[in-house]
Amino acid sequence: MGACCCRISYKDVGYGPVDTSRWMSTISDDRQTSDLSLPGTHESMSLYGGCWAQCQSWSLATQYNAGVRFVDIRCRHFNNSLPIHHGVIYQHANFDDVLKTTISFLDAHPTEIIFMRIREEYLPKNNTTTFAEAVQTCVNKYPPDRLWCGDGIPRVGEARGMLVVLRNYYGSATFGLPYGDLDIEDRWVIPSLLPRDITTKWNSVRSHLEKAQQGSRSTLYLTYSSGASALACPCAVSRQLNSLLAKFFHGQARWGLVAMDFVKINVIFEIIKSNFQADS
Repeated sequence: MGACCCRISYKDVGYGPVDTSRWMSTISDDRQTSDLSLPGTHESMSLYGGCWAQCQSWSLATQYNAGVRFVDIRCRHFNNSLPIHHGVIYQHANFDDVLKTTISFLDAHPTEIIFMRIREEYLPKNNTTTFAEAVQTCVNKYPPDRLWCGDGIPRVGEARGMLVVLRNYYGSATFGLPYGDLDIEDRWVIPSLLPRDITTKWNSVRSHLEKAQQGSRSTLYLTYSSGASALACPCAVSRQLNSLLAKFFHGQARWGLVAMDFVKINVIFEIIKSNFQADS
């Protein structure tokens, strides 16, 4: 799970090779971040727990270097700390680790922007603080200019080198944006791997991507291609959905944030490429 040194060529739109670890460097500062297409991951830290719980195969650092710019972070509130969980399963990391990896990446790649959903996961236990206070305590270890603290969705130039938190929890904060303000598609229950159930999921994903393509440029859209159930494990679902996504993305478009299980570099390439084409 080491660093990924991927490169992608945009010769068809007049660009030379682009390092995916800094692919946002040539996006105009004046673009609204809501006007971009950003590759993302669902349950970004879920690397353990077997086929019914694991959702990713790349470490967080590898995801960032491969071009992922939206991550989905789930924290349990336990003993006033924030271990990373997928349901009951501890993912051998804590929120402090997530922030350290993220800020370190942004230090080394100041042209980039990371969007991060933060959600409370599983049962809280043995706490004397609220979940929001525990998150704020972790965030306070970093300079405030490393996190987006402004009003509304930032322009690219305003947020370079920053973490933009999407707060999916109750309580006050000095940073970030409310997750509920996004236009979200997350129909994650897929009853089985039968073609009719995969098709139903794909239709909801495709419809929301088309909505993002055509909708208000000031709205931040988020589409989850992930799904699971007792008869459909995440890895099996993702194989089919990622294949459909790779064929779907094309040309100049705004797709919003696209969160995937077991993210693949070919899909990341296609999402990134739409931004370059839009700027060409």
